[in-house]
Amino acid sequence: MPPVFTALHLLIYRALTAIIIYFLKRRIICKIVRLIKQNMENISMKNQLDLTDFRILTELEENSGRTKKQLAKLLGLPLTTIHNRIAKMEAMGVIRGYRAIIDKKKTGKGIGAFIDVTVNYPTPDFSQQEIAKRIASLPEVADVTIVTGGTDLVIRAYVGSTEELNEFLTKKLRAIKGVDKTRTAVILQEIEKQRQRSFK
Repeated sequence: MPPVFTALHLLIYRALTAIIIYFLKRRIICKIVRLIKQNMENISMKNQLDLTDFRILTELEENSGRTKKQLAKLLGLPLTTIHNRIAKMEAMGVIRGYRAIIDKKKTGKGIGAFIDVTVNYPTPDFSQQEIAKRIASLPEVADVTIVTGGTDLVIRAYVGSTEELNEFLTKKLRAIKGVDKTRTAVILQEIEKQRQRSFK
């Protein structure tokens, strides 16, 4: 014989159901709020640099070869702080890499030059970026910058002699499709920037 549900049973059933639904909703809402809060904290952390971050960046700019242990001792910070801050800034793209400063003369590439390049466009879909990438792939080239004004590109290149510079200009650079006119200025002396410890 099937059970008989009285009005009281039905009322209790509805009340229990409502309580269960309430707590389930509350749990879901709390979880959503917690996730939103965590995401906001992560976004806030990733988009803000504080004084400690700038102190670390200053030391890395001066000497990127320092170990995290050396940085921690130098700045008076825990090693874990240094590790976490550097990892954060690497993930943000603030720190894009670590480079060695090379003495060009000691590597046989002691002659540097800035070369202004005017670009022509053989086809409508030809771009400055495409030409710049081709130029940047040449071993003599340190960097290529796209600029405004009468010049389209500025190249910084290093070679071992004036003969090598002439060969680079006439046989390599001007052979690249899109390169029109060039103007070269040989570097007489490079003065390194004296970095200020502003964030100490």
